[in-house]
Amino acid sequence: ILAQSCQCSSCEADSTKQHLKATMMKRFVRQAVSRYPLQLRGRADQLRNAPGQVSADLRPSTNVLCKHFACCALPMVGFGLMDNTILIRAGDAIDRYFGVDLKMPSIVAAAWGQVVSDFCGVCFGGCVEAASRYFVMPPVFTESQAALRITQMVGISGAAIGVVIGCLLGMLNLLSMDLEEVERLKRFAELQEVFQVVIQSARENIGAQMGSVFLVDEEKRELWSHVATGTSSTIRLPISQSSITGSAFVENQPIIVPDAYADPRFNPAIDLETGCRTKNIMAFPVTSLKDSSKVIAVVSLLNKEDGFSDADQAAIRMISIHLSLFLSKCE
Repeated sequence: ILAQSCQCSSCEADSTKQHLKATMMKRFVRQAVSRYPLQLRGRADQLRNAPGQVSADLRPSTNVLCKHFACCALPMVGFGLMDNTILIRAGDAIDRYFGVDLKMPSIVAAAWGQVVSDFCGVCFGGCVEAASRYFVMPPVFTESQAALRITQMVGISGAAIGVVIGCLLGMLNLLSMDLEEVERLKRFAELQEVFQVVIQSARENIGAQMGSVFLVDEEKRELWSHVATGTSSTIRLPISQSSITGSAFVENQPIIVPDAYADPRFNPAIDLETGCRTKNIMAFPVTSLKDSSKVIAVVSLLNKEDGFSDADQAAIRMISIHLSLFLSKCE
């Protein structure tokens, strides 16, 4: 009232200053609202609501949170499936092809499988995430909604559950694998030195010039020489009575042949391969400890100066028991 009634120059100057201040404040508010709408709205919500509460307009709906959960879970299912599949397959391949020859423990092969899996995850992880977007598109959140605890917890829960499901699906690879094959191969490699000692002992105690241990290849229906003196190559014989060693396997009986070339079952092709002439031969079957009717190997001794006798059979029988004990670990 005083300002309106007063017409002096000082009062007019004060009124002008107040008007300029009000105009600048309005302009500042308009610029702030246009530049930082989300921050100001979130701050206003915090001031309007009590501590610990969230505005109904700010909290995402249940459908949006479910979609957020699915978007976080789906790519992690792919990551877990890919990671565990590559880990299992790569670890098994490394263990199979390098573990036996290098005497590598299985845990080391698994560690190298993890290295391969992580490398593939880095290279192809983006492809998995991009592929998941073809099924579910992520919802759009404001900055205030994305900062809410419930939004973050839903995302973390979806990712954690998704990666567990993916890893479990990756473990289905184990159902199509022979988990004991690599261990059997490692045990066979460990038995290599044992067989060498056994054959050397048989040659010295019985007086044979050469000896071999034939193991069974059930898939190919063959006998193959795991240890053979006088040759570096592997000798393979069919499981039949077409050879003396094969006859001992089929009949499950020891066979002594004083003159190899006089026996129709003898295969002279082996002499051509080894470069040695077989004079006499004794083949003795090695049976399983669990089933005495099941032959798991055949010990073959060649060329004793005065021929093989029943006493030699008793000696080779003791050797066959030791071989059966060793081979029982590989059954």
